Amino acid sequence: MKNMNLPRLGRRSLLAGGVSAGLAATFLRPLEAAASNGPPTRFLIIHRPCGTIASRFFPAPGGTTTDFQLGPIMSPLEALKGDMVIFNDVTASRDPNWQGDSHGQGFISSLTGNRAISDGEPVNDDMQFHHITAASPSIDQLLLAGSPLLQGSPLGSIHLGAYRDSVQGGRIFPEGGAANFRPLSYKGPNMPIFPEIRPAVAAQNLFGNMVAGGADAVARQQQLQKSVLDLVAKDLTTLQKQVPSSQRPKLDAHLAAIQHLETQIGALSGHAACVPPTLEPALTSVPAGSPSGLRIDALEHTLVSKEQLNIIKVGFQCDLIRAATFTYAHGNSDIQFEPLLPNFGTMTGHHDISHATDAASVDRLAAIDQFYCARVAEFLTDLKNTPEGDGTSMLDNTLVVFFSEVALGAGHGWTKMPVTFFGGKSVGLTGGRNLMMNGRYLNDIWASVLPAFGIALPSDNKFAGNNVWKGVTGPRIGEGAVGGIFA
Repeated sequence: MKNMNLPRLGRRSLLAGGVSAGLAATFLRPLEAAASNGPPTRFLIIHRPCGTIASRFFPAPGGTTTDFQLGPIMSPLEALKGDMVIFNDVTASRDPNWQGDSHGQGFISSLTGNRAISDGEPVNDDMQFHHITAASPSIDQLLLAGSPLLQGSPLGSIHLGAYRDSVQGGRIFPEGGAANFRPLSYKGPNMPIFPEIRPAVAAQNLFGNMVAGGADAVARQQQLQKSVLDLVAKDLTTLQKQVPSSQRPKLDAHLAAIQHLETQIGALSGHAACVPPTLEPALTSVPAGSPSGLRIDALEHTLVSKEQLNIIKVGFQCDLIRAATFTYAHGNSDIQFEPLLPNFGTMTGHHDISHATDAASVDRLAAIDQFYCARVAEFLTDLKNTPEGDGTSMLDNTLVVFFSEVALGAGHGWTKMPVTFFGGKSVGLTGGRNLMMNGRYLNDIWASVLPAFGIALPSDNKFAGNNVWKGVTGPRIGEGAVGGIFA
C-alpha cells in the first residue's frame, strides 16, 4: 500500500455526520496515513535505573551472533528473541572521572552523546554535585527534528515516567529540581523535558486537546460504535459524483483500504482506534495496615508503568506522536520491591541495593532487573501482537531502545552497558542477534541509528562525543558509525 497516489478525504465532510472535525481527524489520521504511506515509523526509549548484573544479563559464553542463550535476567524476553539485538560490551559515552553525579552523567551522556554541563548553580568541590544538565539535544529530539520518518504527527513526542520523584523538584536529593538524573529527554542545552508521572494527566495531555470535548468526546464516540466511514457516508456519495470517472477506481480503492484498516485497528486490544485507555483511579495514600515505612511509589509502580506504556502505544496508534521516552524511575530510585517480588526480604530501596556488593544484594538487584525485563516483555509482546498494514506489527514499525544509565550501581560502572534494541524492521534492524561491540561507545550505535532514520552524518561519520568542561575540551568520545546494525 506504500506510495499510492490517492486523493485524501476531505475532513469538512465529517461535520455533516454530526461529529466535530477534530474528533473525526483524530479517528482518520492513522487510517489515512496507513492507507497512503504504510504504517508510521516510531522511536521509543525505555529506561530502567541502577544497572544490572552483567554475568546474568548478557548471553552465556560460547554462543554466536545468531545462536545464543539469553541470560537469566533476560529470560522473560525469550519469546522476543527474534526481535532483539543485544549490544554486548558497549561502553557508556562518558569518562568516569567527569565531575557530577555518575547517574546523572549516565543519563545525559547516554542520550545526548556529550558531557554534561553545569546548569548555572554554584559548583563546589564535591565530585558528585548534582546541578548538571545537558549541553545538547537528546537522540530522541534529534531524530524527531531531523528524520523524515518521524514527521507528520501533531504532537511529535511524549515523555512519561512511573516514579513520583522523577518530576522537577522531586522529594529526594537533589533539592531545587536540578535535572541531573530525572529527565531522559532534552530539547536543547539546559532544556530538560521532565517526565509526566501521572497517567490521567498524561492521557489528558495526549488525547484531551485533540478534539472538541476532550477525551470524553472520544470515549462517547467509542460507545456509539460507529465507523468513520459511516460518519462520512452522506458526503462520500457527493464526492464520488464529483470526481471524474477515471479517478473513481482510485477513490474506491482508497476508501476500501481505509475501511479495511479501520476494521483492523478497531479490533486491536479490544478497543476502537484512537480511544484513550481506561485508567484505574490513582492512589492517594498508603492503605491502612501496610507495613511500616512502605511508600506509595512501590504500591502503584507496576500499574502506573503499565498504564503509561499503554498511553504511549495508543498515542502511536493514533499517530499523535512518533517518538516517546519512558523511565520506570530515575537514577536514585528508592522504589521498594518487597511488595512487588515474592520473598524479596528487605524494604531497602533500589538505588541503595544497587550499591551493595554482598551476595544477597547482588541477587536482589538481579531480581529487580528481571522484573523490569518481564514488564518490558509484556509491553513489547502487546506491540508485536498488534497488526498494522502490509502484514506488519506495531513492534516492526517501532525501534525500541531498552537501557540503563549505568552498568552497575556499585562503582557506577560505565563498561558493558545493558543496551538492547527491539523491533525496528521498518528501519532495517535485523533481530535475533547478539552483537559483540568490543568496547565501542554508545555514541557509535547512535551514529548508526541516524542514517537508518534518514539523517545524514557529518563528514567524520560520528555522533556527538564532545567533552567540554569550563572551556576546556577533552578527547572526543566515539569512533563513528558501526556497520551491520541496520540493513
